[in-house]
Amino acid sequence: MASHVEEERQERPVGVKAAKASQQRRKQAFSGLKEAWDLAAKERLSNKKILETLLAKPEPTQMELTLMNQLMLQMSDYLGQSQ
Repeated sequence: MASHVEEERQERPVGVKAAKASQQRRKQAFSGLKEAWDLAAKERLSNKKILETLLAKPEPTQMELTLMNQLMLQMSDYLGQSQ
């Protein structure tokens, strides 16, 4: 009976294994890219929250002013409005 099942099983066409491996590599590459994109988005959100906090201060120190300027430059770079 086992030999009958083996006879009914069809052989894979040439290249199927390579195609599956290629598809898996593309999925892994996309996954890595998505993780990097998510990390960058989280960093931008964090920087935005820090900037909002600093802007709300009535009398920021010189160090806070410097940090605000750096964060604003980064935000303008994200938006493509760098000078």
